Amino acid sequence: MNYLNAENYQALNENLSVSFSEKFGAALKVRAFENFMFAGYDLCFGLLQFLSHRPKIGIVRAGSSLQEYLLPHFYRLQTPLVFKKENENFAQYISQFDHEFNFVLWSSENEITGEILLSFEQRQEIHKSLTAKRIFSIEVKSKFTAQDVEIFKQSAYAVIVEAGTVFSKEQCLVFHSDKLKTPSLIGHYQNSLKAVSDYVTESNFKPSDNTALLKQADASLLNYFNRYAVKPATLQDRFVLYSKSVAGTALKDELNLNSSQAFAPSELPSWIVDAIPAWWPEAKSSELMMGLLVIDLKALDEKSLQRILEIHDRLTTQSTWSIS
Repeated sequence: MNYLNAENYQALNENLSVSFSEKFGAALKVRAFENFMFAGYDLCFGLLQFLSHRPKIGIVRAGSSLQEYLLPHFYRLQTPLVFKKENENFAQYISQFDHEFNFVLWSSENEITGEILLSFEQRQEIHKSLTAKRIFSIEVKSKFTAQDVEIFKQSAYAVIVEAGTVFSKEQCLVFHSDKLKTPSLIGHYQNSLKAVSDYVTESNFKPSDNTALLKQADASLLNYFNRYAVKPATLQDRFVLYSKSVAGTALKDELNLNSSQAFAPSELPSWIVDAIPAWWPEAKSSELMMGLLVIDLKALDEKSLQRILEIHDRLTTQSTWSIS
């Protein structure tokens, strides 16, 4: 295996930092990882070791599976954890933190549906409040944007993990300021970071214009968010379908979509699906998990939605039968 040594990994991160600083017109520090699990482990346990006099951490179990991946490691080390309660707002939650708190790990989006859980102003306030207490604020979201640069101007203890989407998790970038001085624990042991390098050289930072497709998606009877009285704010990069009669996996197969184009919870092993409600309560519904399909908008065109409806109608008819 061709492992990156510490010097090459450091050089890669320095090049990334320069590249993104130039692209966004602000001083940014960037670290590269193969996936968001490596990034989370490296960040969290690096901070716990580097700031060992601050053993406590905060966990917000909403929006991302990253927290669930890390919890067994925290439990094994008997790390003092403080979870945010569902009926508790962030101001109340943060007010209880003392000088022994190291960091808080939280998410601003639902990684499956793309629902935006917190507005930019709310995110900004969380980072500012934690920075005021000198507590690192580790936010997990799918993509770092130019707007996020404003957070670092006011919050030196902010850390943003660009975790990727359910369609592609082959790279993860961590954005931070000079305040994060922890050495990387496992960064230089990673096998390959080619996906990260390719991602940067593509200069793919501007979202494509999906306005027409999004309008069609909003009008579709299969749009998952039509279940809500008021549609929540969502990321503009995916179409979330929900059917009571057709499994998401069946629809995905009929559409000939691969894992980089679509995601269906029904194709996951039961033990993984059973763990999702810990960070997404609605996933307790087996009917929802069976009928959900998330499609990357880049995999669709103007005729796709009509084709989806036609296939859905055909599969519904085929699966509807009775005994007389």
